[in-house]
Amino acid sequence: MHYIHYLVDIIANVAIILATFFAFFSLREMKKAREADHERRKKQSTIDYITELKKTASQIEWEIEKRIVNEVLPLDAISSDEKFEHGIITYLSLMEYLSVSVKLNVYDKEILDILMGTRVSRYYDWLHPYIQKRRNQIKNKFLCCEFQRLANEMTEKYNPYKTIGDDVIIKQ
Repeated sequence: MHYIHYLVDIIANVAIILATFFAFFSLREMKKAREADHERRKKQSTIDYITELKKTASQIEWEIEKRIVNEVLPLDAISSDEKFEHGIITYLSLMEYLSVSVKLNVYDKEILDILMGTRVSRYYDWLHPYIQKRRNQIKNKFLCCEFQRLANEMTEKYNPYKTIGDDVIIKQ
């Protein structure tokens, strides 16, 4: 009789240990599923935002491209047209929002890279003189700083060369 009581205690302890392991592994799998769902939603929200951005920004991008002269957007081309300048300011706001959202991991950088990679750095390069002018006008040296940071990252990624001293090396 004493052995049966002892055996029941062992079986109960084994059952508790097995249940604990089962609960631990179930929670771990649920966490993986939740993280995968979050990543999927983040990617989809990035696609959705970029789709809306392209709808909103396509006209101003077209206007920018029309005014490019020798890979430069002349400042007088912006300041001489109030509607165009307002469009540029709106565009910069949208790009800064996107850049901050990528930095904060709200939007997915890989999706952004696939959908807009070189565009980010190209438009930043074209708009950089205007951004500098606006920073001086409104005395805010941080204006569009996240857009600048993101553009620099994209430029670095898509530039197949790097320099060490006077030597140019092709990246592997």
